[in-house]
Amino acid sequence: MRFYHHSTMYTKKLLGLFPIHCEIENCSDEMFGALAIGLGIIGFLIQLNKTATSYDVQSFSIYALFVLALSELMFAVQAYMKKSYSLIITRTATFIGALVYIVIWFRAQGVQHDLPQEGH
Repeated sequence: MRFYHHSTMYTKKLLGLFPIHCEIENCSDEMFGALAIGLGIIGFLIQLNKTATSYDVQSFSIYALFVLALSELMFAVQAYMKKSYSLIITRTATFIGALVYIVIWFRAQGVQHDLPQEGH
């Protein structure tokens, strides 16, 4: 036996340009998602500022960062396939964010080698 979920999709234009698809007529579901995106960006920028100024990436695994970047890229492609513009933007931003952390990780490796060693 198959169960089908049927719902009405409402379409509105974001800024009069980008179509967004909502499950709720007033698009509060997409507004909630936009708020989550905004909070995520704020959190990312706070952490990025701290990491970029301290170059303290000792707790970061480069392998985890690469897996994160790949996963976010795959989510962006999936969002494109589903034509979900809010998710395309979000996942592309998080993919770029992961790439930024990878660059910082490699730069920090160079900085660690340039620092004077204790006792020398």
